[in-house]
Amino acid sequence: CNEGAISDFEIYAEVYNGESWIAVATAPSDTVNLKDVLLSLGEGEWNVRFEITKNGDSIWFEKSLQAKDSFAPVINADSLGNGFIPVPEEDSEIVKNFVVLEGTVCVIPNATAMDAVDGEVTVNVSIKTPSDTSAKDVVAGTEISFTAGEYVIVYRAVDKAGNESSFFYFITAKTLWLDITATANTVELGSAVVISAPEATNGFTGEKVTDFNW
Repeated sequence: CNEGAISDFEIYAEVYNGESWIAVATAPSDTVNLKDVLLSLGEGEWNVRFEITKNGDSIWFEKSLQAKDSFAPVINADSLGNGFIPVPEEDSEIVKNFVVLEGTVCVIPNATAMDAVDGEVTVNVSIKTPSDTSAKDVVAGTEISFTAGEYVIVYRAVDKAGNESSFFYFITAKTLWLDITATANTVELGSAVVISAPEATNGFTGEKVTDFNW
């Protein structure tokens, strides 16, 4: 919340926090910024009084301001670790997508959340698995072994004003397989037989496989 500038005037302001008056601007200024002090006080109705001085003459006036917290917490989740292949083309600011090999074992990453008014707030973690698609609460640090299928790790944080934020890890666990194709050959009796090298695709990564061990 910013009070508008008043040209050639100097302004002093203070806010009552319920116990005492807090100085907002003590140096001569033509603008008073109330943002930081109101963020520290949080939601509620706060009295603000101003002293406006010009050419040595001063006047005081007081007004009541209604402060509302509309800032949702910001969640920062730790990385999933090695073995998880990102799929960035499907990502957004709060959704990160990965592919992982079936049988991979990892722990549920920890996360923290900071709120502009409340500071650090609690992050609740839940997970959806191929065998149970309803979100179940889980503790960060819990070990999980991935079987084939879709997983969603959900992080949620709510501040005292009820502003909520979420962050998601979408993980697809895949089985490793090779998709092999070979060129058919037509052979005439009595002629040499030539077998073309097969082509293979790694079903997990999508990469071409060129090194075969027979």
